[in-house]
Amino acid sequence: SGDNAAAKSLAGAIRRDELNDADNNRFILLTSRLDLNEGNAREALAKLDTLSGQPLANLDERNYHILRASALNQLGDMLGSARARVALGKLLSRHEDIQRNNEVIHNALERVPDRQLLDRQPAPPDTLGGWMALTYLLKTTPREGLASATAAWQSRFPDHPASGSFLQHALAEAGAPSRESKAAASPRPARTATASFPQAPFIGVLLPLSGTYAAAAQAIRTGILAAREADRNPGKLP
Repeated sequence: SGDNAAAKSLAGAIRRDELNDADNNRFILLTSRLDLNEGNAREALAKLDTLSGQPLANLDERNYHILRASALNQLGDMLGSARARVALGKLLSRHEDIQRNNEVIHNALERVPDRQLLDRQPAPPDTLGGWMALTYLLKTTPREGLASATAAWQSRFPDHPASGSFLQHALAEAGAPSRESKAAASPRPARTATASFPQAPFIGVLLPLSGTYAAAAQAIRTGILAAREADRNPGKLP
């Protein structure tokens, strides 16, 4: 419910010496999340580091990578945050979760300097290397050359998680048709003005994604998405 102080007080009353290994791991995940809620990313990361290499249940491992990505995001290590998200992607099965995770990876890498995207890029078929290569070409390739550049990227990184709907959406946003969209000759029907708005209560944030404040807005958007992913409350608003 957002009462972090009360949560920390309750967590402090837990006797860790009475916990089994699995519950102790969950306690570390919980307290690292409480640290993140207060902006204490270094403390959270130090706790998460104690779980590195530990066998975790699937849900706990997913939570571990989400929290690690959020901590690194708070510390400004966008490449490390994206790396944690790539590890998370291997554990996801629902299409909407995979797509959301892909967007957060790309948003994080967009904040990495172009030189680093090239110099620190692992060789194919490394998944993070594929994301870095794709982000670099989307940032630097003229619109008219995007289709051929992404086709070459796909040949270097076959079966990459960014292929498919994410790549098609990225090309559509850039105004460059993908190979799939070129093959479809029929026009898409126009959407109504209210089609994209959810019917249930929701929280909306308006940010300028172009112009003078685009970089700051992108950082805010990435932080919001990371914080939402770290919140495991099933009743949270969309």
